[in-house]
Formats: sequence, C-alpha cells, structure tokens
Amino acid sequence: MRKQQIQYTSPLDALVAVAKRLSVYESQQNMDSEDFFDRYSKGLLSDEAIFVEWANDYRHYFGIRQELEKRLQLSEEALLKQLESTEAVVWSPQADRQAVQALSDMLPTMQPVETGFAEWNYPEEDIYQIEKL
Repeated sequence: MRKQQIQYTSPLDALVAVAKRLSVYESQQNMDSEDFFDRYSKGLLSDEAIFVEWANDYRHYFGIRQELEKRLQLSEEALLKQLESTEAVVWSPQADRQAVQALSDMLPTMQPVETGFAEWNYPEEDIYQIEKL
C-alpha cells in the first residue's frame, strides 16, 4: 500500500474530505463507520487493506472533529466574555410609543437628497433633509 499525503487549506476542508471517504466505505460495505470501527477494534474484522484504510480515515475524522469542536468552544467562550464586557442598548418600538409617533410624524416631511452616488452614501452624510414647517 502506497502512502499518500494530502494537504488541505483548512481543518474544515479536511473534515469534509475525510467524511466523503467514510461515506464511500459505508456504501461499499453496507455499514456505518461507527459500527465498523467498533467491530474492527474488537478484532471481529480482518486486516484487509480496505479495513485498515477505513479505520485510519475514521481515526483521522474523529481527531479533526475533536479539534474543530475544541476551537469552536474556545471561540464561543471568547465571544461570551466579549459580550459580557459590552454594554448594549436595545430599543423596542412597543416600549416607546412616543418615539415611534415622533418618527412617524417626521417621515412625510423628509425628502431624499441627491448625493451623486447611485448605490452608496457615506454613513456620515445626511441623505435626508427635514423641511422646516
């Protein structure tokens, strides 16, 4: 059996590629990879090349998956810490009827301003002018 080395651009790409290979084995052998690996580990299957490759791919898949889960957990924890230190104000139109009414009253008096940009206006530009009553 010839050893082959494949490089992937990301762990997720590697996980997808290995999962595809596992799917092929599962279709060929009419057995899911988890059941196969359990039986193989207990010595209930032979050491045919296809079984050795399948077992190696399963180990590889499991290792990559664990690494990705660990990274996701660390990212989630970092985001939660960041969120804890962030103050946010949430405005609800149901809770502030006076502000909703004020905005509703202003909308009919607002006119678009030509900025010369058909698709994008800089956020700091006023794109509406309020007519003075």
